[in-house]
Amino acid sequence: MTTPLDRRALRRALLEAEPWLGATDHGPQAVDAGICDRCGHLPRLLPTCGPDGLPGICRPCARELGTLAWCDGHLADAEVALRWADGLPDHWDLAVTLWWVATGEVRLDSLVDLRADERLPIGVRRALGAG
Repeated sequence: MTTPLDRRALRRALLEAEPWLGATDHGPQAVDAGICDRCGHLPRLLPTCGPDGLPGICRPCARELGTLAWCDGHLADAEVALRWADGLPDHWDLAVTLWWVATGEVRLDSLVDLRADERLPIGVRRALGAG
């Protein structure tokens, strides 16, 4: 028998292990939950305001586009956001998705694989129900 996911416990564990998830100018709290509006493969991470009209892009797309993803009036904000994204751990995409699960914005049908994912800090895996 599986127990229901305690989303509050998962949010606490995520913020403790990944404090960058608490950012509100960029990161999962600054964009709508979903996949990158450019590549369609990874979670959105950064809100943009550039001429292409991409509401949210992932870290690899942000690296490729650089400041071109932002309007001329927000170039300083773009540089800050790009530096911030470059400082994230390699498992940023998993952490973003789990943040959205913890906030109820995204539903995962199976957390079994995630519970054993060693890229995640042990506190997060425990919040997911790992032993």
